[in-house]
Amino acid sequence: MLPLLLVWMLVVHFITLSSAQNLMPSSSWKDPNITSSKDERISIASAALEKAVSMLQSNGQFNDSTYETPGRLYAQMAEFDRLTNQTKYKDILKRYFAEAESFHPGHDVSASYGYAAARAYAVYQDPDFLDLAVTSWTSARQYTISKEQTASGTTGVKQFSLSSSCPSQGPGGKNLQ
Repeated sequence: MLPLLLVWMLVVHFITLSSAQNLMPSSSWKDPNITSSKDERISIASAALEKAVSMLQSNGQFNDSTYETPGRLYAQMAEFDRLTNQTKYKDILKRYFAEAESFHPGHDVSASYGYAAARAYAVYQDPDFLDLAVTSWTSARQYTISKEQTASGTTGVKQFSLSSSCPSQGPGGKNLQ
């Protein structure tokens, strides 16, 4: 009986605490006043990117993350150059993409590299980045079920039979991963 009483007291105590909390956000967030200048914000973003880049190994990978994580950083590096009208990261991105290609030819495990390459191409207009984006897309495309594959009931990358329809969606455009 005593354990039941203790449990009941704890429940009442936590209910009282939770109802006493004010979960309304501060009114200051509704009308933000950004006081830092554009140059200060660029400096902060640059410092953050430089810190992240400094954590990359010489092969363009982090020592404690999955393969696709650096691809996300690469996209941010290109985007920073776009927003600041620079080419600060262009050469290092070319080197890191080449390293990524040596790990996984065709960037066949992550869309993050394809997205980063597409962003880099948009920023730098360098056909090398476009080639990387196309290679990544081509690699990923094999895992997307086309209308033709749905009609035939087979795919080239997985061995199973395909239904011609889904309960909640029409055929075509499904992704196997």
